[in-house]
Parts: sequence; structure tokens; C-alpha cells
Amino acid sequence: MKQAYVFGIYKALQKYDISTGVPFIIFKEHYVKNEIDKYISTMRQGYSVHSVDEYRTLRKAMALYAKYEYKFDDETITIIAAEIGKSVKDTKEIIRAGIDSTHYTDFYRKYADEDGESTYRDIWLYLCNRIK
Repeated sequence: MKQAYVFGIYKALQKYDISTGVPFIIFKEHYVKNEIDKYISTMRQGYSVHSVDEYRTLRKAMALYAKYEYKFDDETITIIAAEIGKSVKDTKEIIRAGIDSTHYTDFYRKYADEDGESTYRDIWLYLCNRIK
């Protein structure tokens, strides 16, 4: 995830145009989020997501699953299936895969860096200092 974050910053740096007046910190969020989403969607086990639309469906299904208090009964799954436009069988598979994919590290959470590599905050501070 650190590499995806850095790659998102790198892409943003390549495409950033200071003359637009948009602060870089806001501009880069789009690229960073896309790179992290791509990483998560391709590195998960189980449910294979082949497109951005499928990944959005997965995210919507998981948001609804949380909204309905993480219930996995037939009634709740039927409601979620109707809202995402999928069959009950497919919705169960999507939610199971979503549960599996929740085991990734929340990149925006503050955490201790146990592997000795720079955290995204270190990288971000370095880049901000170079831009100034």
C-alpha cells in the first residue's frame, strides 16, 4: 500500500499544473485514492474484480452491509441485492469477498511502522518540503 500511495503521488506530480490554482494536497488525493483502490482490488483473494465498475459495486455492497448492521441473513441480503442490482447468490459472493478484503491496513490510520520503512507521512513531508 505504501508503494501504491507513493506511485499515486508520483502520478500527481507528473500531471500537476500550479497555474490552475488548485493546491497540490487536494490534487494528489485523486491519484493516491485511485492507486490505492487499484492495489486493493487487484491484491485481494477470492472475488475477482475486473473493472472499476465492479469494484464500485463491491464498495456499495459493503457500505449497505454495514448500514444493515453486518447482518448476513436472507432478508438483509435480498434487500442489498435489490439495491445493487445483483442476484442474491452474487450478492452473497460479493459480500464474502468484501469481508475478506477488509483485512488490509487502513492507510489513513496512524500506526506504528514496524518494518523500518518510511511511512506515508514521512514521504509526504519529504515531498512537501521539496515542492516549497
